[in-house]
Amino acid sequence: MPRKRAAEPTPPPDERAREPDEARERAVNELVSDLGKITFTEGVLTALVHQAVSQVEGLGEVKGKLSEIVGIFGGRQKGIQVELRPEGVHVSLSITVRYGKPIHEVARTIQERVKEEVERMTGLPISGVDIYVQDIQPPEPPPGPGSPAPEGEL
Repeated sequence: MPRKRAAEPTPPPDERAREPDEARERAVNELVSDLGKITFTEGVLTALVHQAVSQVEGLGEVKGKLSEIVGIFGGRQKGIQVELRPEGVHVSLSITVRYGKPIHEVARTIQERVKEEVERMTGLPISGVDIYVQDIQPPEPPPGPGSPAPEGEL
């Protein structure tokens, strides 16, 4: 009777973070027309996502244990994962929200902004934007005695 082989372990979700840069930069989607094709890499999509969320009020840090993907200017963007699915590009973000801001509103704004901006900039459909709220950024402590007054105040 033949022996059963042990199942190979499933790689961790952030396995792609250890791939060489060239592998991470492979095409994830393309637009094809009678003029030719336009190919988008994960790095380009990640940079667009980063830009779309960077100005959202109430957002703390984009962070977490999702894939590290090469981002804008060759830097790494933690907490942003972009994946191609049959129905379109799917984005997952791990974020921190500033204390006092309505978490559901910050998350919804991020979802809307990512969908609108990436679709507008690339023409690719966004199938979903998942938000993982991983932390709350504590409020800034009030200035203590001897601290400089905020600008414009005496």
